[in-house]
Order: sequence, then C-alpha cells, then structure tokens
Amino acid sequence: MRLNNISKIANNFLLQAGVFILVAGFALQTCRGQSNTVVTGIGTIGIQTTVNYTLGYTFTVGIQSFIINALGFYDWGLQHGSSFADTAVPVGLWDSSGNLLASTTVPLNGTVVGDFRYELISSPVTLAADTTYYLGAFYASGASDMTPFADTGATTDPDIILGDGALSTANTLTFPTASSSYDEGFFGPNATYLQAAPEPSVYALLSIMGGLLGMFCWRRKRAV
Repeated sequence: MRLNNISKIANNFLLQAGVFILVAGFALQTCRGQSNTVVTGIGTIGIQTTVNYTLGYTFTVGIQSFIINALGFYDWGLQHGSSFADTAVPVGLWDSSGNLLASTTVPLNGTVVGDFRYELISSPVTLAADTTYYLGAFYASGASDMTPFADTGATTDPDIILGDGALSTANTLTFPTASSSYDEGFFGPNATYLQAAPEPSVYALLSIMGGLLGMFCWRRKRAV
C-alpha cells in the first residue's frame, strides 16, 4: 500500500511537471506576440523645429533579440486635441555602419499608439541582442511637425538601452550621425517590436521532455 501511494505521488508530480513544460512553451509563444515600443515616454520635453533634417537617436538591444514590425513618429498634436502634423513623415532604421534596414513613410492617419503614429514596414527586421541601431525621421521644409527632445531623459522598454541623439542635415531621409553633444536625443521617430521567437531547438526540447514525462507516467501506471 505504501509503495502504491509513493508511486501515485511520483506520477502526479511528473504529470504536473509535464503540464508546466507545456504551459511554459505556450507562454514563450504568447510573449512573442506582444508588441512593445522602443521609446515608451519622452519625459519633460523641449521642441526642435528644425526642418530638412533627419533627427533621431541610437539605441542598443538588450539580452534578447527582437523583431521590428512598424516605424512611427511623434505627433505633438495628439496631446492637444488634434494632429499637429501637416505632412507624412519618412522614418528609417539603420545599423551602426549606416546600412538602411527598414524605412517607411508614416501617413497623417497612421495608427496611433500613445503620442506616436505608426506604419507597418513591408518586411519585419530582426535586431540582434547587444547591438546598437539608429532611428531617424526626416522633417521636410515647410512641415510643422515638432520633434521632441527629452531634457530629463526618455523612458524605454526594459529591453532597450538609449544612446546619443543623432542628426543629418542632408535634404532627404539619411543615416543620422550620433554625437554625445546630442545626448538628450531627438525622439521624433519610434518603432514597435515583437519579442523574437526562441530557437526551434528550445521548442523541440520542451516537446521531447513533455513526451518523455508522459510516456514515463503511462508506463508507471501500467506497472502498478
């Protein structure tokens, strides 16, 4: 009788462990579908109204890679009852070598998230962990779009580390040069991202472990 009780306890434990593994795998997949933004808040701001500049900032990805799926720009008017933007805004994403990874033009009716408008990019881009990237938005001559900079520092998702501000004076959307003299950053551009999926080997390992646990429990039950 005592051996039977011990066997039942062991079987229950293994079944619970198997359920935990399956739930963990589902949670990993669910987290992948949650969208975040690079900049979550711009704090106390001043307004930069320079035109014909590409303005932005650098940021470094944390310990886990993620997937950029949309680019956006700060619409000052969303805090004041109406859109302040009077023209669509080109936004770009570059690596630290100046290679353009993604770009889009965000329309005046772009999807609103917080104080930013966004447009999906045609091909989502995976950003590597522990790697620095650049975001920039081009503000054309005559545009009244305002580009904020944070006097007290912008806030970001915990997966992001902000770097310096960056700008280019070229008359088009261009890779902006970072400088410590722009340490407050120009937080006009922004991006949304998804957590990258774990390696297929992680899911495979979870599946194998769950299967082995289930088989072990079945064989133990038959043997009792």
